[in-house]
Amino acid sequence: MNRKKKDTEKRKGIDEGKLIELGNILFKERIRPQRLFLVGKKEYIRIYKGLISHGMNMEDYGAVVPRRLDRGEILDSFSKIEFFINEIINAKLLGANNIKSSLLDSLLEQIDLFYKIRILRDNWKLIGHDLFERIMRTKDVRNVLAHEWQISNVIYKKQLLKIHFKLFQDDLKEIWKELIEVYDKIYPQNRRITDIKKQIEKIKKK
Repeated sequence: MNRKKKDTEKRKGIDEGKLIELGNILFKERIRPQRLFLVGKKEYIRIYKGLISHGMNMEDYGAVVPRRLDRGEILDSFSKIEFFINEIINAKLLGANNIKSSLLDSLLEQIDLFYKIRILRDNWKLIGHDLFERIMRTKDVRNVLAHEWQISNVIYKKQLLKIHFKLFQDDLKEIWKELIEVYDKIYPQNRRITDIKKQIEKIKKK
């Protein structure tokens, strides 16, 4: 594959039709890798220690965007962002489906998100300053809600969160979108889908 074709593949992003097809195969055949994370705009598949979870046919970036101004939904959204950042680090260092990466998981759980994204920005040049700042602003909301039950007084971009909630949702979408692009650069997902399907077919023929 020449460089131009590779660049086009990266810009195109994951084929979500193929992602859905792979999900159906994984559930039907019950043949699956020990670890896998594939994600697009509306779908995702996660396998960890052989257990599979998925979200299919969601609204755009529905895996991460809270539908309501709700403390639980916002905390859940941010936990998924931090999980995704851990997956990017895993993919960069070990390959995202490496079963030994569970050792790295335990280490990443002890490291503050600030240091993780600073590594992505400063050391590995995988994200830019704008994305770094956007993640930090949403992290501030997470930090407040982690210690406060009341959401009514939370501030986002110099306004109450309830006033800027649509802006907050849009920023979460943009964060997720850009993280997908970073992930796809270091872990080409369409190629991985094709490889897994081939592996399943080979196992079935044995």
